[in-house]
Amino acid sequence: MSQENVETVRALYEAWNSPGGFEAAIAFISDDFEWVNPPYAVEPGTKYGHAGWRAAGDNLAAAFHVRTHELLEVRGLGGRVLCFTTFTARTAFRSEYGDGTATPHAMRRCLQQRRND
Repeated sequence: MSQENVETVRALYEAWNSPGGFEAAIAFISDDFEWVNPPYAVEPGTKYGHAGWRAAGDNLAAAFHVRTHELLEVRGLGGRVLCFTTFTARTAFRSEYGDGTATPHAMRRCLQQRRND
């Protein structure tokens, strides 16, 4: 199962970075999906299901003109997958907080696939 989960996560990131973006990646997102952002995130809290995935995508699109998630390393951990990524984005606006410059940020995500088999 671990290798199957790794391949699913790779496909999700490939779809996420495609021209279809968040909408293309929804094929890999279950109806009971949970996106948990830590308290220090720009948008903390939990998003649920396809609607939550779309809301997160809409918020990213509003904040960033250009954004990619480069998948650097993927490790299968049984029912979980640990991802090391670089998120690079160019802000959608210029302000005292940003000038529209593309800036990379190292990220780590732990994804867990729940099975109801």
